Amino acid sequence: YEIGAKTTLFDRLVTLDLALYYMDWQDVQQQLFVPYQGQEVTALVNGESASGIGADFALVVRPTADVSFGVNASWNDLSTDAPIFIGDDVVLFEKGERLNYSPEITVGAFADATFPVGKSGYEGQLSLSGYYTSEQNFHGFAGANAYLNPGESVTMTRVSVSLLSPNNWTAAVFVDNATDEYPQMPTVSG
Repeated sequence: YEIGAKTTLFDRLVTLDLALYYMDWQDVQQQLFVPYQGQEVTALVNGESASGIGADFALVVRPTADVSFGVNASWNDLSTDAPIFIGDDVVLFEKGERLNYSPEITVGAFADATFPVGKSGYEGQLSLSGYYTSEQNFHGFAGANAYLNPGESVTMTRVSVSLLSPNNWTAAVFVDNATDEYPQMPTVSG
């Protein structure tokens, strides 16, 4: 269930997007790895439901036709409504826990600037962007035990310089993960 609004303001100088929602997800399934004949195999675990509220926000500002920058953010409280079991007695998820690889918060930002290169119609573009994702946990099962492997939050950045041709081609040089961050992601074994 969602309610939201999108609008442009000040002769399209500003674009704003807001949304509030409530998610009611029935018959959730979580993929995990379980031991089977000495190997780890993929299995689905059924749960009753997960639910929670959330909000999304995005703002883009274009002070000129050649410059734009923006931010976006998302928050949600999606969690299990009841415990999720493996078999009859092993609890994989307690009531109120987040599902696997489900971040609570994501935030992003970008800035783009385009400029003429010479007088033949070529343009250059400088782009900077980054995003943050809060930690994402992984619930798994090994032997006869359920476990929780916590992940770390992730912050990534990207820098690119492009040459835009009037003949509809683009050449770009870019650096992904410009801050050289390598967060610990949750693993699938305990």
